[in-house]
Amino acid sequence: MSKLQRSAFFLIPVLLLLCACGGAGSSRTLPGTWKVEHVEVNTPELSPMLVEAAHQMLMSAEYDFRADGTFELRMSGDVDRGTWRLVDENQRIVLTYSEEVGEEEHRLEHFGPTSMTWVSSIPELGTIRQNMAKQ
Repeated sequence: MSKLQRSAFFLIPVLLLLCACGGAGSSRTLPGTWKVEHVEVNTPELSPMLVEAAHQMLMSAEYDFRADGTFELRMSGDVDRGTWRLVDENQRIVLTYSEEVGEEEHRLEHFGPTSMTWVSSIPELGTIRQNMAKQ
């Protein structure tokens, strides 16, 4: 076996392991503070002024996910608290607020250790896509 073949023999499994570990988020990588960096509001039935107000409000959002399954949302000077859980093999995140608000579910379009994108469906209105970065 040549020196190059020997190097490749040991290097390929290490690279595969690194790719497998770093590509997907999990309940271990979610805890931390996540800041919304980009928002796409696709709600054609709403007025442009209302869409812009929603956009500005969402751009101020910061989520603090904790390892104990609780979270805090800081947005436009307000603070909301609740619990979080990942479901469907980390394809969705469910946020549960107080009884008055209830559950909110988002499809995880991308979920990595330092960035994620979730899509929220608003029945009969459209969708909101939020890109977030871990701080």
